Amino acid sequence: MKKTSRTVLSMAVSATLLAACGGGSSGDSATVDSDGNQMGAGGSSVAPFFNPDSGIGFANELGESMSRVFNAASGSVGESLVVEPTEDSRYSARAIEKDSLPCDTGSLDSAIDIDDQSGELNGISLNFNECNSGGSVATGSMAVTISGTLENQQFNVSFDNFSSSSAADGTSSINGMINASSSQNGDTSTVSISGSSLSMGNDEEQITFNDYALTAIDSEASGASMLSGYVEIVSSVDGTIDVSINPPLNIASETDDYPVSGGIVMTHSDGSSLSMNADNGDPASFDYTITADGATTSGVERWDNTDFLMD
Repeated sequence: MKKTSRTVLSMAVSATLLAACGGGSSGDSATVDSDGNQMGAGGSSVAPFFNPDSGIGFANELGESMSRVFNAASGSVGESLVVEPTEDSRYSARAIEKDSLPCDTGSLDSAIDIDDQSGELNGISLNFNECNSGGSVATGSMAVTISGTLENQQFNVSFDNFSSSSAADGTSSINGMINASSSQNGDTSTVSISGSSLSMGNDEEQITFNDYALTAIDSEASGASMLSGYVEIVSSVDGTIDVSINPPLNIASETDDYPVSGGIVMTHSDGSSLSMNADNGDPASFDYTITADGATTSGVERWDNTDFLMD
């Protein structure tokens, strides 16, 4: 259904607001000091992170990055967890099924927790021991636990120093925890993800999401949906950025493609900020304000020129 897919898309968009890697800096080569501020070559200060020259570039590139967080919470793993067990799986289920899966070299150990009586999946864990598969080597572990009812499901995804490396793609890593939940109350569905700390990195950048929370609420009857959230992002490249979606972004009806109200505020540790306001009387666009070095720059941008497509 369109409404269901939009719930997932809106959550993916909200997740992008946590990712914030690249796109907003002035383009100067920079490192980050102990306070999370950017420093240029030789330790000289660079332009404020949010500035008129960069415009909304930072916000424009959020889509590609934070979708990784949402996918980790409710992507292919999450979808596999809510599949109704077959009669065969119910018949053969036992409390814990352990197995060692083949790798070219190394090993991959799995443990699946299935309820004896109902056949429902309670959890799964994977432990990668230098598992080399097709030239990609994985180490560390991940685990997923599931609880609740069909109308109120709870998921917990944890990563313990998981990393994957290959000659072609370099090394990527993830460490920390994601809590995900979905609930249904009449014609209203709610999907949330949250966590205290989640770190992801590659050869170019390390990002940590601290005290993050995102919530999407959909009404099947009215077609309305709301999106709210907040996060502190600490990036080895971009410094520290606080992101808040408040008031919630609001899609008024099934036929609306973009938010008609609500706002996003992004504040860098250097004091610069980018604010986006959907409540400007034009559903196809939003107002934005950049504040840096005591000066304010304002403008208008169309939603379809950004990565914030909501439908």
